Amino acid sequence: KIECDLVEDSPWAEETSVPDYNPLGKVPVLVLDDGTTLFDSRVIVEYLDTVSPVSRLIPEPNRQRILVKRWEALADGICDAAVTIVLERKRQ
Repeated sequence: KIECDLVEDSPWAEETSVPDYNPLGKVPVLVLDDGTTLFDSRVIVEYLDTVSPVSRLIPEPNRQRILVKRWEALADGICDAAVTIVLERKRQ
């Protein structure tokens, strides 16, 4: 178990604090105990994989790892497309 505090914040809210932690103004962001900020889901998952005392989230380098990374890239692309659609609809 990894102890954490969950803070919900919208990057589109007028008084958002997201840019204080991520220069890209996007979520998610993980703030470490020493104040270091990690952003981008891929980076956060890689970090959590290194501190987990149980089995790894991402397989060791081999074909299985590449397949996991491929799913990761697909998920990122789908999320980016969804955000673009939402922003376009708000703009109209």
